[in-house]
Amino acid sequence: MRIGCHVSIAGGIEKSVYRAEKLGINTMQIFSKNSRTWQEKTYSKGEISDFQEVLQKTDIFPVFIHASYLINLASSEDTIYSRSIAAFLEEMKRADQLLANKSIPFLIIHPGAHRGAGEEYGLSRISKALQIILKESSALKLSTMILLENTSGMGSSLGYNFSQLKYIIENTGYSDKIGICFDTCHAFAAGYNLAKKEGIENTLTELEREISIDK
Repeated sequence: MRIGCHVSIAGGIEKSVYRAEKLGINTMQIFSKNSRTWQEKTYSKGEISDFQEVLQKTDIFPVFIHASYLINLASSEDTIYSRSIAAFLEEMKRADQLLANKSIPFLIIHPGAHRGAGEEYGLSRISKALQIILKESSALKLSTMILLENTSGMGSSLGYNFSQLKYIIENTGYSDKIGICFDTCHAFAAGYNLAKKEGIENTLTELEREISIDK
């Protein structure tokens, strides 16, 4: 069994590996840059090499990268929308640079928030954005797999149920490059009764029916 947590990259991305080892975990999630700014991070060959060398000596895998919180692929504002697409593609490139030699690079993202434009509109925007991103990713021969994280449904956030996640995946045209990061806290807040055995069974049944647990 793989058990881990989110680990800080403060002081250098390779430091995350040392912190994970100290915690005694065998998988971890990190940010590849400051998650609260648009400014992109460019790693030198030396930084990438140091991170990979340290990681290769451990049993820590898979490593998951969580995308910036500023990215909103459902935005109705064209400036934010185009900026989000560009930023997410950069996240994919960094994931490939950092993780491709250890295992499949996984990049987690919250699908997006429609901000009053409506759920149908927002879901369509997310699917189109991911289609653009994955088309470019395919051209660049990136191996990174996107994991859509289910949300709590607070505010106008989308992806709070499996049918919405299914819609996004099926409408990208690249369903083989997208999986799910199942956040149990978010699912509970969104109404999935994970406090009861029956609720857990019903949730897993719905997940299998709508998306497949293999995802």
